[in-house]
Amino acid sequence: MGATVPKGVLRLQGKAFAGSDPVVAVDVRVGSGSWQPAVLDYAPGPDIWTLWHFDWQAAATVAVAFEVRCTTKSGAMSLSPATPGVGGYDGSMKLTVAVV
Repeated sequence: MGATVPKGVLRLQGKAFAGSDPVVAVDVRVGSGSWQPAVLDYAPGPDIWTLWHFDWQAAATVAVAFEVRCTTKSGAMSLSPATPGVGGYDGSMKLTVAVV
């Protein structure tokens, strides 16, 4: 289990890097739902980190898992299932939070 957060808007933020093949999209999956696009806050191009965020409305007391993946300009996509934790160097991560 990861963090405990209050009900309301939860902002996930992160960074993605794929070397000379720049990141062009970041997607987030909440629970077993469909992949949803994150907002790219800074996506300057090759060899530079891409910054992103995703807002989710936490309306109920629940434990929920978030998965993140990125896609590069060449079409390469990070691994699935995602790397547990927030340190996935393949561009993916999986984090579970408890909403109280």
